[in-house]
Amino acid sequence: MSLAERGIFLGGKLWVREIRKLSKKWHQISIISTDFFSEAAQIASNMFARWSQENFFKYMRENYNLDRLIDYQTEDVPGTVKVINPAYRDYSSRIRGIAAILARKKAAFGSVQ
Repeated sequence: MSLAERGIFLGGKLWVREIRKLSKKWHQISIISTDFFSEAAQIASNMFARWSQENFFKYMRENYNLDRLIDYQTEDVPGTVKVINPAYRDYSSRIRGIAAILARKKAAFGSVQ
């Protein structure tokens, strides 16, 4: 990681540490911290690990309703339920239709003699 750091005095009241990471595409990411004891690389790696976790939980909340899982309500789980695949249903109806046409043609062919 390409890191740079400097101190900033915010609002005339608080000293903070700014750590900037330079990406391969020359994009800079800034991290503000009040931790003056840890190494800059450790702070940056911890922050990027946290961002990846936050992105994961954001994805789970949006796509899998993660917040709904934290609930004390209970629901009965139904017993065995037969579920028919819609594609199977379509193919099955097509086969039955073709078999019916074939049966009618065989009946018509048999009555010709």
